[in-house]
Amino acid sequence: MSTPPTQALSHTAALILISGFLMLLPFSTDVYQPALPLLPGYFNTTVSTVQLTMSLYAASFAICQFILGPLSDRFGRLPVARYGIGIYFLGTLICMLSPGIEWLIGGRIMQGIGACSGQVCLRSMTRDLYPPQDAGHVIAKASMVMAIVPLVGPLSTGFLVSHFGWRATFILLSIFSGVFLVLVFCLMRETNRNLNPHGTRIAPLLAAYREVLRHPAFIAYGLCGVLSYGALFAFLSGSSFVFMRVLGVSASTFGICFSIIASGALVGSYVCRRLIPRFGLHGTITLGSSLFALSCSTMFGLVLAGIESIVAVVVPMWFFAMAQSINSPCWQAGAVAPFPEKAGSAAAMLGFLVMAGSSLVSWWIGISFNGSIMPLAATMGVISLLLLTSTLVLIPRYGKF
Repeated sequence: MSTPPTQALSHTAALILISGFLMLLPFSTDVYQPALPLLPGYFNTTVSTVQLTMSLYAASFAICQFILGPLSDRFGRLPVARYGIGIYFLGTLICMLSPGIEWLIGGRIMQGIGACSGQVCLRSMTRDLYPPQDAGHVIAKASMVMAIVPLVGPLSTGFLVSHFGWRATFILLSIFSGVFLVLVFCLMRETNRNLNPHGTRIAPLLAAYREVLRHPAFIAYGLCGVLSYGALFAFLSGSSFVFMRVLGVSASTFGICFSIIASGALVGSYVCRRLIPRFGLHGTITLGSSLFALSCSTMFGLVLAGIESIVAVVVPMWFFAMAQSINSPCWQAGAVAPFPEKAGSAAAMLGFLVMAGSSLVSWWIGISFNGSIMPLAATMGVISLLLLTSTLVLIPRYGKF
């Protein structure tokens, strides 16, 4: 192991960067929502083809974990962040100028690669800089900033899409990613003080992944992450079609509904910051998963009862967003915590599993859409019950720090 010459990264700079890395993913998905239902008509294609812009985004995000995680262990977090955000910016420009659906899908894949670099740096940087409990608290604090994106993003893009078309979405994303790229170059310093010269060798890498996958704490928290994010991607993939095609609202009204739901995430981030010091990661994620299951089951029950309305979706999904923000810092910090010298590899495996699951769920939502709310409500209901079961069974046994 070698120790690179590093300049200390201040807590303020770390918080700004962690917030930016966190914002990449919701910016790429939430802000994009009002444009989705317009794309089949614009490109003369099917809903399932348009959903590839979500599922292949998630797939590229997942696969690149195995490349970018080890690279961050071998060469550091800084070069991964700089090149990754640069690729994201370029992919956003391609999306904005796309002459056909194939170009849009290609640009979204590049966005997935860039957003992946952000998540790898987020999880490994927090492990570099903070102990597990503090890492969860810092991520929760940054999540309060990140929660502004789904709160304001769809509201603004709903207005922009209604008046200027779907390309306005990517104009907004190009501005954000360009500004953040400048911040990465100006603020970020290397946090990996234990560069691993063997970090990209296949045999040690496979051994590291085996070690990560066999660790019971990783399994416990990682499974929570897969299920939690799977339900989130189900909602992100299906909500715009549910609101705009099933319930018949405009892009602007959908943006308002989505922003109301997203305000629950802001409340959840605040609550999470208060819960972790008192209950720890274990107690906090248990409370979050309970609320998660209750909210998703409520929407499913309402749909089963034949109640399909804006209120029947918005109210339970507000609590779902709150639960998601309570859970997310816990499973992100908990899964990586046992691996101080393999944080990049652990973050890569976690990210792959989470986004691979999300990609499958997004694909399923695309092919199961039948003009009703039922496929979305049933999928989220089943996933939420699996999440609660895994939290109650695995976390108390393997996930206490």
